[in-house]
Amino acid sequence: MTRVLIVEDEPGLADPLAYLLRREGFEAEIAEDGPTALDLFSSRGADIVLLDLMLPGMPGTEVCRVIRASSRVPIIMLTAKDSEVDDHIVEGGRVRLDLDRHTVSVDGREISMPLKEYELLELLMRNAGRVLTRGQLIDRVWGSDYFGDTKTLDVHIKRIRSRIEENPREPQMLLTVRGLGYRFEG
Repeated sequence: MTRVLIVEDEPGLADPLAYLLRREGFEAEIAEDGPTALDLFSSRGADIVLLDLMLPGMPGTEVCRVIRASSRVPIIMLTAKDSEVDDHIVEGGRVRLDLDRHTVSVDGREISMPLKEYELLELLMRNAGRVLTRGQLIDRVWGSDYFGDTKTLDVHIKRIRSRIEENPREPQMLLTVRGLGYRFEG
């Protein structure tokens, strides 16, 4: 019998799904959170995992990462979000970040980007339209215990612009807000 692990914290969704699967001849088990799902997967296994992205405590993406570290079991991601799996893809203008594959594409062409630049761009794109101060950017990308020069941030911004902007000297997407910080406009 095919075993299905349903990882869903809302009984109103999980229970009917489990009922329907059982009626079709599957063995269905429900886990209401990530740690329980990982325990059940570790002890009893599964032939397929139906995984909610929005779980309490531990996000579904982390549950998926842990399962993927030891198994190639099929995982179907479930989401109640309005947009397509936005935890995995961040898009703005000509730029697209694939968070699962850790890649950056500009106009559909994949480009190489070092880790800190990638993290900085991701943070700016996730907060598109908002000004992020130099302090916020440094704290979130380098950590609150970073004591280096803020010029490091400027150098990284300049490098990102050289990779994503048509004309890095006249940026259209990664903008400087004088006296404050930077803003991504996609």
